[in-house]
Parts: sequence; C-alpha cells; structure tokens
Amino acid sequence: MAELAWVSDLIRVDNQATVDAVEGSFQTYLYACQEDFSDGWNSMEKFLDLMKAEGSWALVLQEGVAQGLASFDAACELFPKHPRGG
Repeated sequence: MAELAWVSDLIRVDNQATVDAVEGSFQTYLYACQEDFSDGWNSMEKFLDLMKAEGSWALVLQEGVAQGLASFDAACELFPKHPRGG
C-alpha cells in the first residue's frame, strides 16, 4: 500500500506543472474570450492592424505573431460572450 501512495505522489508532483498550465490557460480563455473579445473592439484583425500601423514590426514578425495567436483566437470562438461595461 505504501508503494501505491508513493507512486500516486510521484504522479501528482510530475503532473502539477501541466495542471497549473492548463488551469492558467483556461482562466485566461475565460476572461479574455468572454469579456475582452466580446464586443469586437478587441480582435485578431484589430491587433494585426495596430501592429502594422505602429510600424516597428517587420512583416515576418507580424505573420509569426499571427500564427502563434491563431489557436488562441480560434479557441475564443468556443466561449460564450459576456461583455461587461467599463
């Protein structure tokens, strides 16, 4: 029985970083997708337009950032929107 408890503890410790990352990402999605991206003011398109207008981002960097954020943007479509005034 002690060996089973020991293995369970090892699994819990080994997996804690993954649990923390997944939970943190999910909380970010909840907040950003439901509130920040709810009214159209914040959007991937607007972000890319602002990067371009700012002028210091090379095209290859703009494209890289867009590719890196594509999965986040797509995942936001899965969350119901709850805009909050102010």
